[in-house]
Amino acid sequence: MQLKAKTKTYSLTTTSFYVISAYLIFQILGFLQSLFIGLMIAAGTAWIQHRGWENQEKIKTLDSEKKKAYDLIEQISEVVGKRIYHQSTLITALQKHDDSYNRDPYESSVKEINEEYYKICMGLKYSFSNEVMLNYEKRFQNRLANNNRKIFSASCSLNLTSAHSELKEINWELNKFVDTLLKKVRRNEFSTFTNKNPTTNFENREKFTTIYLALRLINIRH
Repeated sequence: MQLKAKTKTYSLTTTSFYVISAYLIFQILGFLQSLFIGLMIAAGTAWIQHRGWENQEKIKTLDSEKKKAYDLIEQISEVVGKRIYHQSTLITALQKHDDSYNRDPYESSVKEINEEYYKICMGLKYSFSNEVMLNYEKRFQNRLANNNRKIFSASCSLNLTSAHSELKEINWELNKFVDTLLKKVRRNEFSTFTNKNPTTNFENREKFTTIYLALRLINIRH
């Protein structure tokens, strides 16, 4: 009788142990599952936030590069346009033998285009390409200088008429050149440098989450 009671008690104790063990195991598994899901959600949120910040930086970079390109195009249009206009008025004055013509604006336009030459060339090379830079030099800088020499080599009416015709062609080339560059910028066919990952600027650290910064520390995020 006592043996049966002991056996029954042992059986109940063993059953209770297994039940409690199973319960604890399920609790631990549930905790680990919750922890895993929490970490995955946190990592996913950090990734989404990082991608959002990265895209914002790319957009800012693109906008900045576009502004540089647009400013450069405007400068070319203004500087070359002035040179063409004042060279044209000079030719007209020479054809009419107008001794009262003031050459100061013309000389100022020559000085300006020469002073801005290096800056414009470097800007074209930076924002577009070396080919575009050489194209500018050939189509405008060199042709306007040659036309200037033609005007002053001999002020006969034939030379002046030829120089005036050349100016009309250069002006048409300027409109075409500017239009081509504007289309390139609108289509993002220029040097945007947005294909590179933006470097982390810790002045923007308020945009980073704690998890993102932790991931950077273990080199998961760049």
